[in-house]
Amino acid sequence: MDFFLTGNYFRQLQKLEYTAGFGIGINRTFFQKRFFPMIGISGSYYFLNRSKFQLGPTILFQGSVLKVNRQTKYLNYYNQLFAGYTFAFGNRLKVYQSTFYGVNFENYYSLFWDRYKMKNSFNFSVQIGLKYAL
Repeated sequence: MDFFLTGNYFRQLQKLEYTAGFGIGINRTFFQKRFFPMIGISGSYYFLNRSKFQLGPTILFQGSVLKVNRQTKYLNYYNQLFAGYTFAFGNRLKVYQSTFYGVNFENYYSLFWDRYKMKNSFNFSVQIGLKYAL
């Protein structure tokens, strides 16, 4: 678990919104000195799409990579697929909140098996942020 600081590009076409973003894990990158990047793409359908209020289901995919410790050369890969909702409020400057539930696919190198292994688990994600329309 980590807190991520992300920058996203949002593109809305009527009720559909597409998002692409890049972020870094705050705890591991800044405090543990291990770069923890993350990329993500998502799509939302705002069935409630008013001038100051938006609400709708969202699908999110995120991928990240982490070198767990300095003694090994292997990386851990995390791929996550989520479904949830997004709520946004405001005009040009919007406050948004999203909650997601989904599956985490973790690929790690096993020294015992001498190969990469996959571990699946359920996961959740909560996002809070600001959007500004240009």
